[in-house]
Amino acid sequence: MSVVIRTALVFVLGLSASATLSAQNHPPIAKPAAAGKSEKQDAPKHQEMFVIVKVGEHRQVMAKSAVDTLKKQKAEQFEKAHSAWETEKKAAEGGGKKFDKHEPVAETVQALDGEFPSQAAADEALAKMIAEEKKAEEAKKKTAGEGHRREGGGHTEQPQGAGHKRGR
Repeated sequence: MSVVIRTALVFVLGLSASATLSAQNHPPIAKPAAAGKSEKQDAPKHQEMFVIVKVGEHRQVMAKSAVDTLKKQKAEQFEKAHSAWETEKKAAEGGGKKFDKHEPVAETVQALDGEFPSQAAADEALAKMIAEEKKAEEAKKKTAGEGHRREGGGHTEQPQGAGHKRGR
């Protein structure tokens, strides 16, 4: 036999043996249900909800599932910043130096009321919320400015004999 024929024979026998072994190692494939529906069709679709979140003094829209992750991240950032601040403070006090850095403050993460089915709906609600706050602030400024004005130029007359006596 020639070398080419032997190589071809070994190759063919190797393929058939590996195909037989691989077929035996795989679990049987699950057959579809008799009604023809798969599990994905039966299960209700989970739709991501969106919320407006206040982080410190800023507001933003995010997925409801991401709020807890953000809270954990902010807590970790605060812990790192606070431990670094404490280390710097102890080093300064130990060296007799003045330490005037302010202690870090934990940034709060608060989900505001309401859940929205889409990010666009949440963005719209946030824009409306900001517009309402601006209107309220402007109205507050207008009423605050009116309270300081007096009629008659702001000069009031006192009755004779009241207050300081002049010319005596």
